[in-house]
Amino acid sequence: SGGVYICKDKYLMDKFTSYSKKQLASNAATLVDLQEKLAAEGISMNMILVPMAAQVLTDKLPAHAPVADYTAILQVLTDAGVDTTDVFFTLAAHSSENIYYRTDHHWTSLGAYYGYTALADAMGLEPVPLSEYAKTTVSTAFYGTVFSSSGVRWVRPDVIDTYVPD
Repeated sequence: SGGVYICKDKYLMDKFTSYSKKQLASNAATLVDLQEKLAAEGISMNMILVPMAAQVLTDKLPAHAPVADYTAILQVLTDAGVDTTDVFFTLAAHSSENIYYRTDHHWTSLGAYYGYTALADAMGLEPVPLSEYAKTTVSTAFYGTVFSSSGVRWVRPDVIDTYVPD
C-alpha cells in the first residue's frame, strides 16, 4: 500500500527492492574522495550503512516479499575502498527487540545503540554498557513517515525512548 509492506506485528516497512547501481558507484567514489581528504588532515572516517528494517526484520515481511540485498550494497562500498562497519549481524542478533520503529523508516534509539556497539567493537573500543543508561519515554504517540505514505490508519503509534547516561 503506497510503496509500503504491511507486515506482521503491525509493522509498516518501506518497499526497498532495487537501487541505482550507477548512483551507488558515484556515492562510493564521493565517499572515497572524502575519506582521502580527511586522511590527509589526519582524520579517520568509518561509515555505517544502516540496513532498512525490511532487510533485518525479514520474519515480519509478507511471504516472498523481495528486498534489496544489503550485503551487495555494502560490498560495492567496501570494494571502492570506503572504510565501513557492517552492523547487519549485530542488528539481526537483536531483531526480537524494538530496534526499528513500526511506523517509520528509522531505527529506534535502541537500534542506534546496537549500531554504536558494532562500530565501537570494529574500532577496538569498549562500548558503554546499556545498563549505564537510564531509559526515558519521551513520546507515546509517534507516527512516522512510512505510516503517512501507507494509507493504513489502524496501526497504533510508536513509542520513542531515549537513553541518557545515569
